[in-house]
Amino acid sequence: MSEQQTTSTIGRVMEDAGTISRVPPSGFEALQVLEAGHAGEPSRGAERWAVLRRLLALGDVFAGLGAGTFAALVAGVPAANAVVLVACAALLWPALAFACGLYSGEDLRSWVSGISETPRLLTASLVFSWPLFGFAMAVGATHPATAGLLSVPAVAALSGLGRAGARWLAHRTKSLRQRTLIVGSGVVAGQVAHKLASSSHYGLIPIGIVDDDVHELGMPELSHLGRLDDLVDILREQAVDRVIIAFSRATHEQLLESIRACRDRRIAVDIVPRLFEFIGGAGALDQIGGLPLLSIGAPQLTHTSRVAKRALDIVGSGLALIVLSPLFALIALAIMLESPGPVLFRQRRAGRDRKTIRVFKFRSMYRDAVPKNSPCHATLRGLGVVLRTQARGAAAP
Repeated sequence: MSEQQTTSTIGRVMEDAGTISRVPPSGFEALQVLEAGHAGEPSRGAERWAVLRRLLALGDVFAGLGAGTFAALVAGVPAANAVVLVACAALLWPALAFACGLYSGEDLRSWVSGISETPRLLTASLVFSWPLFGFAMAVGATHPATAGLLSVPAVAALSGLGRAGARWLAHRTKSLRQRTLIVGSGVVAGQVAHKLASSSHYGLIPIGIVDDDVHELGMPELSHLGRLDDLVDILREQAVDRVIIAFSRATHEQLLESIRACRDRRIAVDIVPRLFEFIGGAGALDQIGGLPLLSIGAPQLTHTSRVAKRALDIVGSGLALIVLSPLFALIALAIMLESPGPVLFRQRRAGRDRKTIRVFKFRSMYRDAVPKNSPCHATLRGLGVVLRTQARGAAAP
């Protein structure tokens, strides 16, 4: 499969894949993650981003407390009001970190270190100084400007240390390591397995390979778990959290179906691009020990996001029905006047995950119109011709 086909595959999967969520752990459960069991038992590796975000938020709360305490001391805040300033700082800093996207990263680089988020951290630190200056003035600080100025390096340093500690703790939690399946075989698959074994800080544990035509040359010392047709069962039985697609002789359609199967099960996918030896400097790629990867993260929504999305769907569709109701009434009236029969055409169709859904649309053909082999235009009503002609015209490039 060519590099262009690989890119096309990723684009099509990103468009086709639905948004399926996992409910992340709540509160301080992030600090109480137990070790994952053997294959087939539920794994916490897929929840590691939610756990890391909570650890980072906890570190930012302590950073805000420290920065607020330091600001109260250097600004000469009365002891009775110092608690108010510290509490405001502890709440303000995590909120600014969230607004600046310091909790949004879900790529391998963000898991390993916080170097890539340094510009956003400094920006948030500068913004933090202005409301802290206002809070210092409000609580009667003697030197509010000093508090605002010195809070920038204080909160940046404390937050950097807290975030480093959060990642250190996450890296040492074995149950957050992702069980990783390699699709493909041969030399490149062997390199992938070697990189994963030698780069333990990424938290990826290779558990086996899947391929139809196994290449013995350069094969890693991993079990051959099955063929691509068995991928869905393997993902479930082995409790796979991540899939890395190395070079394989599988067809474009097979790889596309494999990626879609992973996406449907909320499993992150990484692809080793062709000619990877020459694109090591590409900034948009993740890397494992110098091996570049095109990453497709697992689609996830928090419980709050799912509720908000569902509410938006209901409210938006309800408003659309209200606004378009006069037009719908006219179409229904025209159908009733033109020919007998129901206004709406009902049909059952296959939806996502082979679930049956009911489809309703305005009837555009005569009732019992049909020999199956007859020309379509012979069974259309007058209004149906207009509706279908307009729909065909709108779909044309």
